[in-house]
Amino acid sequence: MKLFNCKLLINLDFMLDNFFKIRRLFIILLTLFSHDLIARSWRVSQIPNGSVNGCRTCHNSSYRSLNSFGLDVRSVVGRGSTATFWTSILASKDSDGDGASNGQELGDVDGDGVSTIPRSDVTNPGDSNSKPKKIDTDPPLITINGDSELTLEAGANYTELGAKATDNEDGDLSGSILVTGEVNTKIPGVYKIFYGLKDSAGNEAVTITRTVFVVDTTSPVITLVGEAIVTVEVGSDYEDPGVAANDSVDGDLTSQIKVTGKVHVNKLGEYQLKYNVEDASGNAAKELVRNVIVVDSVSPIITLKGEPEITIEAGYVYSDQGATATDAGDGDLSEAIKITGEVDSYNPGSYEIRFDVEDSAGNEALTITRTVIVVDTTHPVITLTGEVMVKLVVGSNYEDEGATATDSLDGDLTPQIKVTGKVDVNKVGEYLIKYSVVDAAGNSSAELTRRIIVGDLIIDPIRIKIYNTNPFSFEFNSIKEKSYAIEFSTDLKEWKEINVIKGTGAIVRFEDERDEVFSQVYFRVRIIE
Repeated sequence: MKLFNCKLLINLDFMLDNFFKIRRLFIILLTLFSHDLIARSWRVSQIPNGSVNGCRTCHNSSYRSLNSFGLDVRSVVGRGSTATFWTSILASKDSDGDGASNGQELGDVDGDGVSTIPRSDVTNPGDSNSKPKKIDTDPPLITINGDSELTLEAGANYTELGAKATDNEDGDLSGSILVTGEVNTKIPGVYKIFYGLKDSAGNEAVTITRTVFVVDTTSPVITLVGEAIVTVEVGSDYEDPGVAANDSVDGDLTSQIKVTGKVHVNKLGEYQLKYNVEDASGNAAKELVRNVIVVDSVSPIITLKGEPEITIEAGYVYSDQGATATDAGDGDLSEAIKITGEVDSYNPGSYEIRFDVEDSAGNEALTITRTVIVVDTTHPVITLTGEVMVKLVVGSNYEDEGATATDSLDGDLTPQIKVTGKVDVNKVGEYLIKYSVVDAAGNSSAELTRRIIVGDLIIDPIRIKIYNTNPFSFEFNSIKEKSYAIEFSTDLKEWKEINVIKGTGAIVRFEDERDEVFSQVYFRVRIIE
């Protein structure tokens, strides 16, 4: 009984152990099978129109082995993997060798996952006996509208003319043409427009190209700022207003304008300023020219040297100081001044000196005048003939020696001298004889006086031996022990003592050392009793 129980227990343990092993194996197989089922479902969904043939797309009819397409799939993705495998590479292969690519049979020639054929036309890419009824291997034909080469002027508008496309299966595919490339008409250059297309079978048309040449043959345009002819006064400043330049491609070219020519504002004449510019393509603008005419329409200016009105003393030799003349165009015209008029300095009156000048352009200056007034204000000068003081013995005869008179203008006026006073030689006393004269202008001379002393005794006269006027000095005979007063007067009426000289019995000398200046002065020597 115990033995039976023991064997029974052993068998139960063995059975339980095998059960768990079998259970684990079943779970592993179930997991692998479920993963494979999931992966197969994923792969079928990855294949365009994969649901049409299901698993048979990759497997033979027995499902025990992979067909040629399944093997190509297996080379891209492993068993049980859910990675993406359908690409243009797999689509371009002919796995079953029936002459149609996998993409053609599944309706996705490009391999982009988008089917282009109805499900009824789908065939198995792994079965050589299953192939499309007709394989389309002819590409579409593209024909461009217009010329294949176009030339456009830079800045013009470019209008794309497009192209047409036809396919032996799909018919008119013009609307499906892919146009690439662009034309920038603002920049000269060579531009290409490409026209491409694929039909529903994936046949790619030969790419057609249109070449567009954008050229710049248009010259820039220069526009003058201001007038084309400008008049400028000689000697003035000239500032050119300039020009502006614009180009259809390069835009503003003002800063690149070349200016030739020069205006000499200090020289009369006509000058040209020329303006040129080129654009980046070498197109030269039409040259513009501005004519600048330098003219002289302004008169010279005369300026007097000295005062416009001068007063001179009659008898004075007049020499005019002249004038200067300047001109904006000719410069210094002083040497060309014409002076008319003259001054008679010996005939008092008003005289006019005229100054005129003309520049090389014929512009006359405003006449300038100087008025010279000749006047006579100089007094005549009377000179006594003989001594200023005469001593007579009563009862003797006296005959006045008279005087002379001269004038700077009237000359000798001696005959017109007026003498007043009378000497009674029979009566002791002092008498005055006065001399005066008036010139034609009414100028009176200083009155001179001769002193006549009539007495009972004879007084020794003083004889002037030598005299000098610069400085004034004179010499005279002296009596020893006598005193001599040196006196002066400006009118022979009032006498003032300058010095006292002691007589030596010989010749003595007097010199006036004063700095005073007189229009006229008289000296006398008086013996002091």
